[in-house]
Amino acid sequence: MSLKNRGTLRAHGAGVWTTVWGASPTTPLRSYLFLTILTCFCPAYPVNIVALVFSVLSRNSYYEGDYEGSMRLGRKALHVAIASIIIGLLCIMIFCIVHFTTMDF
Repeated sequence: MSLKNRGTLRAHGAGVWTTVWGASPTTPLRSYLFLTILTCFCPAYPVNIVALVFSVLSRNSYYEGDYEGSMRLGRKALHVAIASIIIGLLCIMIFCIVHFTTMDF
């Protein structure tokens, strides 16, 4: 069997896998680049930059053909972006609480 006609496994949800012959294993790219760029506006800058780096690495892995690595890095980018949003919201809430409770009227 030649390398070109080798089958690839494709997931169809809920643990169902089928073999597709002669197809390349192209999965949709989920690098969450847009989300990580939006998290750069949250006040948790070191965490935002880590999420952005994971997202860019995920895109690079996808274009190099490393689909599993791309999915793994994309998930990490998503998790770090969510953590960044939560940390940013906590910083904003703490700032507002401290600011408005120490004001002299």
